[in-house]
Amino acid sequence: MKFVDESDKKFYEVAKTMNCKLITGNKKHFPDEENIIQPNELIK
Repeated sequence: MKFVDESDKKFYEVAKTMNCKLITGNKKHFPDEENIIQPNELIK
């Protein structure tokens, strides 16, 4: 999988392995998946 910013890959891999949400302000840098959310989505 190709990342816009390769340094983001480690955070994605941890969240995916742990089956938890990844909260980021740069959602566009990550694959389009349900477990990747923005802070405002968490508040909802």
